[in-house]
Amino acid sequence: MTSMPPDAERLPVRLSARRVLYVLVGVVATTVSVGLVLWLWLRGDNLIGKDLSAAQLDLAHIAASVAVAGGGAFALYLAVLRQQTADRTLAHNEDVAKKTQQHQERVAAATEADAKRRAVTEQYTKAVEQLGSEKAPVRLGALYALERLARDNEELRQTVVNVACAYLRMPFTIPTEDSAMGRDEILRNARPQFDIRKGKLHPSRMTPRRNPDREWRSFEEREVRLTAQRLIQDHTRTSGPDYWGPVDLNLSRAVLINFELIYAKIGDLNLTKATFYRQAHFYGSTFASLDASGAQFGDRLWFHENTVKGAFSILDAHCHEAVSFGHSTFNSFAAFIGSTHSELCSIYNCTFKMQANFDGMLFQKDASFHDTTFNSWAVFSKMGALARTSFQGTKFHDESKFDDAVFVGQVDFSGAAFATTPEFTGTRFGAGHNLEA
Repeated sequence: MTSMPPDAERLPVRLSARRVLYVLVGVVATTVSVGLVLWLWLRGDNLIGKDLSAAQLDLAHIAASVAVAGGGAFALYLAVLRQQTADRTLAHNEDVAKKTQQHQERVAAATEADAKRRAVTEQYTKAVEQLGSEKAPVRLGALYALERLARDNEELRQTVVNVACAYLRMPFTIPTEDSAMGRDEILRNARPQFDIRKGKLHPSRMTPRRNPDREWRSFEEREVRLTAQRLIQDHTRTSGPDYWGPVDLNLSRAVLINFELIYAKIGDLNLTKATFYRQAHFYGSTFASLDASGAQFGDRLWFHENTVKGAFSILDAHCHEAVSFGHSTFNSFAAFIGSTHSELCSIYNCTFKMQANFDGMLFQKDASFHDTTFNSWAVFSKMGALARTSFQGTKFHDESKFDDAVFVGQVDFSGAAFATTPEFTGTRFGAGHNLEA
């Protein structure tokens, strides 16, 4: 059976001459048939005289009535057919008009979307070009323009974050503190001072040769970079009004100043070989993974109440000031291998759900792992602790290894719980250690 197209019933009916002729022939044939039947009936009754005349007259009236009725039926058929044709033609025209309007609306929407995409692309390209300007105000304006584009266009957010991260990865030298002064003040301070009493330049008041323009440009660049950091920090904070989702951050080799991620939700965070000036603060945040291998922390590192779902690495990093990892959870492998801590390092009340490796770490001042929980094996082999080390209340639910570690200062395991006997092969202890759990 041949299937009909879905819109076939809406197509207008053709009022063709052949179709009308067929109906007309049908009406005539019906009329003739009725007349013939009546005529045969009349002959069969053997009527004569007046009865025959009356019957013939009645037959003529009946035949005429049938003819009129047939003509009326034919006329009615033509009228109904014309009405149906008009209705279907109207419905078809309305359907065509509706589809035409929908097509025009789709074309208009596509044209508008295309125009918007072109405008967004042009604005994005212009802003990226302005980031390369020599003038700091132009670079600042470019960052604000990119931020506005990302706020209005969700698909651009990761791209804009990538641009901000790339900018922070560019080489940068931190300016001296007095670069916060104006250029003219820097220039005045750079000149040697004249001693009125002696009538000559006073050697003790001579200042070293400086480049005021370069120092001022360095200060301006610092402000631009702080704006780029602020863009990242504001839009990764889940508690803020403009959260952009768990974007990835590639800040490898970046130069960061007072960097912080507070209540942030981040994808993969790459901080390998990054340099942190002033403190670095991570609080209440969630990371898909975090790699800070080779990073340099010039000031305090605070890492509190965070969750790292994937791998955590801080291999061969150098922390010049105090470090504090507190109340944080590491769901996957965590590696602190080879990192150096010049000041106090405290890893307390943390939970390591998988392997934790502290192999080769160096603690030049006090180190503490108190009340931390290790659900899988923990390795402290070849670790060097030059001052006091505390494992008070630490819980080891799997193997723990301290092979070839060196504890110069006091070591305290009081209150620690071990699921298996810890390994101390080749471990060296100084005076005042307490290995009783």
